[in-house]
Amino acid sequence: MLDRVGKRWEDLPVKNATFDDLSEEAFKVFKEKSVKSGRLKLEDVEIENEILSYDGVLGIHDVICHLYGPTKMFMSVHVEVDAKVNVMISHDLIDNIERDIREKYHSEITIHMDPVICDNEEINMLKNKTKEMLNKYNDKLRFHDFRIVSGPTHTNVLFDIVVPFEEKIKEDELLLYIKEQYKLIDEKYNLVINIDLDYTD
Repeated sequence: MLDRVGKRWEDLPVKNATFDDLSEEAFKVFKEKSVKSGRLKLEDVEIENEILSYDGVLGIHDVICHLYGPTKMFMSVHVEVDAKVNVMISHDLIDNIERDIREKYHSEITIHMDPVICDNEEINMLKNKTKEMLNKYNDKLRFHDFRIVSGPTHTNVLFDIVVPFEEKIKEDELLLYIKEQYKLIDEKYNLVINIDLDYTD
């Protein structure tokens, strides 16, 4: 019936529907059927692993994929690189990844380069502490974009927490827990945290 009027199932809005109405299984089924129908190629699902395979890539996050019709895909992703590496070398790496992905997967891609400080003792200590406290709260939580800004009276600690779609976590309770844990480390730390919801596997 939809074919007769020139529409697809995703063209039909559902009033008052939110992401909370969708289960993790719904997203998995959507991805599987997209691959099976040919709208989303199986190799497109594996682009993340492809990017991670490059020497110099420390991690990726904030992956966004848009499908325009059955054949056109546009992707954006943040790629973490060592801040100590010359910016021209890292920029060349990013250019090469973008070119390779376009040629291999026929997908448009834009990569945002995120320099990561790897040799700062305070940052590494806080990263380890953050990982421990998140694992204790819920071992499926992840974080990225971790950085600190030191001042004469306090130190801002900034990072994003990735919450999987299927985890029903109350943001205010999670943030309160982390702030209390950081006070035990040192009361000079002022937290600036962003919560990301992850709708992918």
